[in-house]
Amino acid sequence: MTDAALDSQSPVVEHPPGSKPRRKRRWWFYLGITLGVLALLGIVAVAGIVMYWRSLIRNYTTTEPQPLPVVQQSDLDFTAFYTRWASFYEAVGEGTAAQNFQATAGDLNRLIAQNADLKDRVRVIITNNQVFGQFTFPLDKAKQRELHGRHINGLVRLNLNFEDGWLTVGVAELHANGKPIPRWILKKVQRENLAKDLDKNPEATAFLHQLEAIAVEEDQIVLKPHARR
Repeated sequence: MTDAALDSQSPVVEHPPGSKPRRKRRWWFYLGITLGVLALLGIVAVAGIVMYWRSLIRNYTTTEPQPLPVVQQSDLDFTAFYTRWASFYEAVGEGTAAQNFQATAGDLNRLIAQNADLKDRVRVIITNNQVFGQFTFPLDKAKQRELHGRHINGLVRLNLNFEDGWLTVGVAELHANGKPIPRWILKKVQRENLAKDLDKNPEATAFLHQLEAIAVEEDQIVLKPHARR
């Protein structure tokens, strides 16, 4: 994925009132979207495969989109999240971060809601130390006419692994239309690191290398800085 493509998918968010725009902050939206809509990346791959097998269309697509939970929008909550992130990011860069950064599913879903292309397509669920993505994806733009008017709806469970400053995100399980997708398709999807585009962003890479860990703990994603020396 090119930087231009990432820019087209990145949400446009105004800075909180009274704050000055910060330079070199855009990549954190890439990280947020990576953590928040990894489901979508996996679904695009699966949808592409489904397009080539008519026998799978009936079992794994539907004529109606799946209703997603309503995002509880709050400008105050989003501003607080943005401010908390900006403070953490700056402290990590200066080597003074003493506290972890936590992001709940609500935080990530509010971030997703800033993107007009994604707000009605994906929701994040974090529970019992696991991250899930609930999705509904229209197939009207597919070349195959039989897919027009159909949707792929489902749930993906993700694996997050962070080691030596490198983030790997993979698909552990994937269900479409209430059914587990065929294992041979799942294996194709599991070959991909859904966070690989972060490796192409020098600022993101530098930041990640200043973290001790990224972990899923109960109902939060937690970023842990290296201990202060």
